[in-house]
Amino acid sequence: MPLLNNRYNILKHLGDGGMGAVYLVEDVFEENRKFALKTILPRGEQAQAILKLFKNEFKAMTQLRHPNLVRVHDFGTIVGSEKYFFTMDYVDGQNLKTAMNPVDYGHLYTYLVQICRALDYIHSRGLIHFDLKPENILIQNGGMHGEQVKITDFGLVGRQGLVTARGTIFYMAPEMILGENVDFRADLYALGCTVYECITGKPVFDGTMEDIAKGHLEREPVRLQVIDPSIPRQVESIVHRLLEKKPDHRYPSASAVIQAISRITGENYAQTPMIMRDDGTLESAFIGRGRELARFNTILDSLEAGSSSLPILMVVNGEAGIGKTRLITEFRYRVQLRNLTFHHGNSIQNDVTPYQPWRAILRTFIHQVGEHSERYIKPYFNALVKLLPELAETYRFPYNEHDTANLQQLQLWDAIANFIAQITRENACIITIDNAQWSDRESLDLLVHVIRTQLAERTKMMITFVTRDANPFAQAPLDDVHPELTAGPHLLELSLEPFRDSEAIQILRYWMPNVEFSAPVLTEINRKAGGNPFFLEEAIRLLARANITSLTDRAQVETYLQLPETVDQALELNLKKLRTDELRTLRVLAGFKRPVSLDLIRRTTNHPEAEQHIQSLIRKWLVERVQGVEGYEYGMRQPQLYNVVEHITDEEERQEIHTRIGYILEDVLADRLPDHLEWVANQFIHGNNPEKGIFYGKQVIEKLSHIYATDKIVDICNLVLNQIEHSNSPEQYRLEQAHLLIEKARALDQQGQTGAAESIFATLINRFDDVLSLEEQVQLHTWMAGGQAKLGKLEQMYQTLQTGISIARDTKDTVLKLWLQQKLALYYYQIGDFEKQHRILSNALEMSRKLDDPGLTAALLSDLGINSTCLGKLNEAIQYYFDAAKIQKAQHDEYALASTWGNIGVTYDIFGKYQEALEYHKRSLEIYRTIGHKSSEAMSLAHIGLIHARWGQFEDAEFYLKEALNITKRLGNRREEASHLYNLACLYHDQGQSTPALMYAEFARELYQKAKDRDGLAHTYLLYGEIYYSQRNWQAAETWFHKSQELFNHPDDHPNRIQVQNYMGLLALRKGNQTAGRTLCAEAMKRAEQLDLPELEVSLKEATGAYLVEQGDPRGKVLLQQAYEVAQLSTSIHRARKIKALLDSA
Repeated sequence: MPLLNNRYNILKHLGDGGMGAVYLVEDVFEENRKFALKTILPRGEQAQAILKLFKNEFKAMTQLRHPNLVRVHDFGTIVGSEKYFFTMDYVDGQNLKTAMNPVDYGHLYTYLVQICRALDYIHSRGLIHFDLKPENILIQNGGMHGEQVKITDFGLVGRQGLVTARGTIFYMAPEMILGENVDFRADLYALGCTVYECITGKPVFDGTMEDIAKGHLEREPVRLQVIDPSIPRQVESIVHRLLEKKPDHRYPSASAVIQAISRITGENYAQTPMIMRDDGTLESAFIGRGRELARFNTILDSLEAGSSSLPILMVVNGEAGIGKTRLITEFRYRVQLRNLTFHHGNSIQNDVTPYQPWRAILRTFIHQVGEHSERYIKPYFNALVKLLPELAETYRFPYNEHDTANLQQLQLWDAIANFIAQITRENACIITIDNAQWSDRESLDLLVHVIRTQLAERTKMMITFVTRDANPFAQAPLDDVHPELTAGPHLLELSLEPFRDSEAIQILRYWMPNVEFSAPVLTEINRKAGGNPFFLEEAIRLLARANITSLTDRAQVETYLQLPETVDQALELNLKKLRTDELRTLRVLAGFKRPVSLDLIRRTTNHPEAEQHIQSLIRKWLVERVQGVEGYEYGMRQPQLYNVVEHITDEEERQEIHTRIGYILEDVLADRLPDHLEWVANQFIHGNNPEKGIFYGKQVIEKLSHIYATDKIVDICNLVLNQIEHSNSPEQYRLEQAHLLIEKARALDQQGQTGAAESIFATLINRFDDVLSLEEQVQLHTWMAGGQAKLGKLEQMYQTLQTGISIARDTKDTVLKLWLQQKLALYYYQIGDFEKQHRILSNALEMSRKLDDPGLTAALLSDLGINSTCLGKLNEAIQYYFDAAKIQKAQHDEYALASTWGNIGVTYDIFGKYQEALEYHKRSLEIYRTIGHKSSEAMSLAHIGLIHARWGQFEDAEFYLKEALNITKRLGNRREEASHLYNLACLYHDQGQSTPALMYAEFARELYQKAKDRDGLAHTYLLYGEIYYSQRNWQAAETWFHKSQELFNHPDDHPNRIQVQNYMGLLALRKGNQTAGRTLCAEAMKRAEQLDLPELEVSLKEATGAYLVEQGDPRGKVLLQQAYEVAQLSTSIHRARKIKALLDSA
């Protein structure tokens, strides 16, 4: 049977109602936990009224939180039908009538007490159930926990007053049949009817509806002892008082029934369950937060209307215990009642799994698309399968493993963000990430990327980002978000304030409705709790434990309430009151960090009374039981508890627990270990067995490297390295230590921390050469040289490469030798010795062809294309690129192919062949758009814009350049954003618009400075110089030319330095230094001609010619004429027109 809504697996049919049914289902979104799913199909004239009742039932149940009430979870519509549904806790048991066959009066009293506790709770909220009957009272099979009553079916719930007859006639109170005023005592009458039927096996009154109604109004029920003399007189007394015709003759309240049972049995049954008095936290209905909910509702209205001004990001801040998660839960209910989709992810502290919240969110999106997977999933399958490997088994889409392995981080983020954007173009939805302060860096970076894509696509989606830290983003990357997001209407920040006295009073009345408080006492309790809901509930528990029935003296509050300052301190105090065995059980649960089966708890604690300990912890509201895939599972009721328990556990015991759990999981999960690798690894990495920590740590690092989770890789390396350092004999793990340091350095390098990586590589070369193989040493030198190239340490780079080459002579690994040669070629490129670079790359190419390594061969061909361009050899460069493209096509490497087409475009551009350049940039753009690589798409747009600028098509140029800038802004790549700003500055400068040119140049300079991009700064300084030169501000121009000259790291024959040299010559001439000026200009012209770069030649001859014409020197017109002819040949129409205008004016 297919999944319902691609989410719920129907296990069996549980029952039918008037217009729907109830099923037992597994929720694939919740790790196959079991739930009851109730459906309804509103039809006919009353369809809207029926749907309203169904929604009201769900709403009511979201507000009622009690151990003896069934809890609801999700609301929605069933795809492909007109049915509505909601899910609720599945009660594995039987209804009251079945459970009481045969009758056990000891059990009956227990059941009655629990039923009356629930009724008392419901009535204290001003509600009446109106449909109490045996079928709606379920007895959960509790096993070690004892049987627990659960009242369900709140479809008819309402408030007291004059109401139309509702419910089931067998259990309907006389006052309701008569249409009189009805209050909560109607439920007590229904309870009497229910118990009577369960004891006797027959309803109180039977027959036609008219007969039954008449019986309720006029006839006395047959006494229970008349039916069966063995029925205890006390039971008969309670039941018949509940069945009194007049409400005033019944028990005055459900709590009065409990008191009667206590007198009969001699047991001191408390009106409220133990959880109110034991250690732990309470879970109340949602109270207060009217301002926040009103804002939520307004946002939902805008979302449904498709408004473009609604928030893309919502941040909910507040101190621990203030109610952030509870607020989002309430928000979820409201979202679902509007038939909007809700996606949720949660972060766990100190977990080694990267992208943890996003994995859960993506799974729900994937299930949401269902049968439309071909449309939504297939285009992004290569990226999705990296985060969710199980998709390869679920969907049989063809995907290229080579592409998947080589998918870069930005490509991965682009694909994920576009996958979500594609769905949300048509389906408004909400995403929440809870406990975001525990999210890994990669999850937060991906969040920013998704937000920017939403802005770019203008979809209907909204993200809610939840944190538990009062200073939520102190270390998060959201400060890098573009001002378009953080300064506009797209960010909504909600800081939850402490409860006002009126709200605190609601909480106190909610949990202690029968306690008499004076107004000053209520105010004082809120003051001591700091208006924090957690501490208010802590105060309630302390008062309940003291059996307070009245508190009217404000001075007495201090006697009963000694509250700690923080939530963690409160939890710690409660934990210290536990018995040693109970605390040990909690420590085991903290080690697992997720709900687990009782069998796993038993095996880990190795204690014969583990079941009793769990039962006690449940009663103390510290542990909760949830329905798992194979039965019940047990976990911490609050996420903070995992960390608080670990915090109060000494290091030795914590390590022992983690190691023990690791071995048990190894055994239990032996046949599916790859699916749970991170969970098992987390245990051993935090344990006291270095061998296991190293073994699993390496496997997880390998897995993480494929999804660029560098932050997690560094964390794992540090944890295992620390484990080795504190082991009994760290020296025996030196090889493993070296390998971990290598992984750490590579991860740091990928994060841009090249200096830190270089330091680690140096340590490895100096201290671990005795344990590393020759091949590993060569690889180290290759990596280190690459880092030194990034840092501009060219001399050190050369020395590192020479040492590596020396070591490589003793190895047979040709591929490693080739990578060294490629790095050496890079060195010669950096110093401008293109001839040597060419020889090295040519030799390496021949070697790679013999090895039959297509990927390496294509990379070397591309390098030779760049090299030939630098040597001024257009045809050779193009041929190298075509050869590389042929291989990339055969390998189906779309990204590399697009890059090669772009390189061909750049090469044609440099040599003035703009029509050809445009053709290849458009090819490149088409591929980047197909594969969803936004940053590369922006670069292609920029190149196309620059070509239009050279043709003098300024409107087109401005359009393409601004489009590129907008995409890059949303992606958050500051270096590329600076590049596009620089291009716009150049465009406005060419148009003679100095003001916008200087403005964009300043924007570019600021970003290049932040990115520490020397080359970008050098080009911007050169542009500043040109702008000020055109304004005849010679002093400012000279300053900026000097600045650019200092930053260009290339030799004198590099085009940029040649251009600066020519301008410095012209400035010298203007100062009257004729000899120096002519020498500088002549040398610059000569070098430009040797490079055979038309654009550079035109630029120099134009600038020099204009100066000479200005001075009345006839050689000026000759230079301008030459520049004009070259500009015409290179099809730079705009440049040619400018020069022609200068010639005409001369």
